[in-house]
Amino acid sequence: MSNKALLGANKADDFQTPSSAVKPLLPYLDKSWIIWECATGKNNITIFLMKQGYQVISSDLISGQDFLEYYPDNHFDCIVTNPPYSLKDAFLKR
Repeated sequence: MSNKALLGANKADDFQTPSSAVKPLLPYLDKSWIIWECATGKNNITIFLMKQGYQVISSDLISGQDFLEYYPDNHFDCIVTNPPYSLKDAFLKR
């Protein structure tokens, strides 16, 4: 079964991260860093970080960029994401 098929099978995978869950990370993120949001969903994390002045590159399985196989062309310094629950172990292994 593909990761895309697995994604649709679990309702817990469609949890869009509120900005209140990302805000506590801000003191640990350098404004000069490029952040990769690799499970962007509806862009909540991306939009919040960009509004705070961070540079963010985004990708998502739904748009054809499977984190487990995809690597962005752009340089990035860290990843900030909330992966699909059903794929959390695979994300951590990568």
